[in-house]
Amino acid sequence: MKNKGTDRRIVKTRHALHRAMIRLLHTNRLEDMTVTMLCKEADISRSAFYDHYSVPEDCFNEIVEEMNDEIINKFLQNEYKTFDEFVDLFFEYIKSNREIFQTLFSMDPSNSEFQKTTSLYREFLHNMDPDFPTYDELIRRALTYGFVGVLRDWVNGDCKEDYHEIADLQMKLFQLLKSDPFSQSSRK
Repeated sequence: MKNKGTDRRIVKTRHALHRAMIRLLHTNRLEDMTVTMLCKEADISRSAFYDHYSVPEDCFNEIVEEMNDEIINKFLQNEYKTFDEFVDLFFEYIKSNREIFQTLFSMDPSNSEFQKTTSLYREFLHNMDPDFPTYDELIRRALTYGFVGVLRDWVNGDCKEDYHEIADLQMKLFQLLKSDPFSQSSRK
């Protein structure tokens, strides 16, 4: 990312590129998107694009970064006390930004924006219950990627299923994990 100024013209151009990116994600994969496509959709010049980004992926990563910031702010402003309140916010947010999440979930799990988003989810769960047991990295990754896989299927299915069913599954898993089934004594 190059130019993150607050000048009105800079902000307007970045927003135009963000909206164009989201529209193009309805019909195109991020990997197939070109600077020319993005500029045409945003009605800006290529030089204006390069004033802000080097490649379309930079624009997408900025959108995801802003989404993560937005969900953090919503979470902090509302001080969600229960898992159900958090889940309603989380799933409604994913549903309203489905194209972005479809692209995010199609990325390699080692992608930095993907990692930030999944870490954010883990952090929210931990903040809701600080006594939640901590596990070694392999178990945490297996649990996180398993749940992300369920979310990916839900998003790719146009969010048709009632997300409360997915949340109930997550809550049951959450409760099971609190009983610490992966402790050393349970492995014998």
